[in-house]
This record gives sequence, C-alpha cells and structure tokens, in this order.
Amino acid sequence: MGQQPIANSWEIMEQMPLKWIALPQNGGYVLSDVKDILYCESDGNYSTVYMQDGSRHLACRKLKEMEARLPKECFVRIHHGYLVNLFHVKKYHRGDGGQVELSNGLRLDVSRRKKQAFLERLIVV
Repeated sequence: MGQQPIANSWEIMEQMPLKWIALPQNGGYVLSDVKDILYCESDGNYSTVYMQDGSRHLACRKLKEMEARLPKECFVRIHHGYLVNLFHVKKYHRGDGGQVELSNGLRLDVSRRKKQAFLERLIVV
C-alpha cells in the first residue's frame, strides 16, 4: 500500500513537524522553508537543492539521504536523479515515463520505474 494522496497541500505542509532545513551557503548555512524547495537533483555524492526564488544549494548528501530527511508527505522520487516537492508540481505530461511541470515552468522526466508510485501520490479523477 502506497503513500496517501495529497488533498489540501498547504494545510498538510503547515501541520508537518519539519518546516525548515539548513542548507549550505558561503561557508555557513541558511535556514530555508521546506515548502520553498522545488526539487533536488542528484550530483554523485552530492545533491543540488533548487529553490522557488531561483537560488540553488549544493548539499554534501546523496539524493537518497535527502529523500530520507525531507518530509515524505510532500517529496517524491520521480527519477534516479530527481526528488520533487509535490506542492510545486503543476502538471503531469503523459509519455513513456512522462514529465512533471513545476511551478517555475521547468519540466523534469519521470522514469518508467517511478511513474506508478508518482501517479499514486496524485489525486487522479
């Protein structure tokens, strides 16, 4: 049995225990609101965290570790290389695996292996 679909996303986000995450910046850390994360991208033993304001942060964590640390209620792995914030997914484009379109207009590939689990997290009518 998979994760529960997202119903009222911002209400769920407000109820989560983890609302902030410390991301590396200029030799220190910046506290960022989890809801401002668009997606994370794998970069070997590192992950690049892309923010809603256009900034990005390089974290010395593998994507699998980022997935374990971020709230499962709103983050889903759509590809070997991508972990997306469901609250920023605005559209799903069908295809072999398909693509998600984020709130900033960026499209990311969904792998065939991850497609079903991703679609189960959406409310499809």
